[in-house]
Amino acid sequence: MLVGIGSRSGPLYRRLSQGLAELIDRGELPPLAQLPPERALAEALTLSRTTVVAAYRVLGDDGRVERRRGSGTTVSATRRPLVSSGELAGEQASAQFLDGPLATIDFAHPRW
Repeated sequence: MLVGIGSRSGPLYRRLSQGLAELIDRGELPPLAQLPPERALAEALTLSRTTVVAAYRVLGDDGRVERRRGSGTTVSATRRPLVSSGELAGEQASAQFLDGPLATIDFAHPRW
């Protein structure tokens, strides 16, 4: 399934995410397909769970998978389009920034 991961260069989590992305892009992992649980995939590939978690996070950030705690990770039904930084350069910022010190009330978490 993930043949060739060892021949790639870069961090292991990145190589794993690239291999899974290729399977998704080729349709070998169709939309709504359930990916293996993190622990099971880590054990099957003799990787750390942290590596699998990082790979799944990259795929989630790319819009290829959807992660839900308790439900697992599935291939996205529709992939969100990636926006390049060049496309953002011409758009108006949606947030307003004010001069002056920040108040702690502006942050959701009390420790921040």
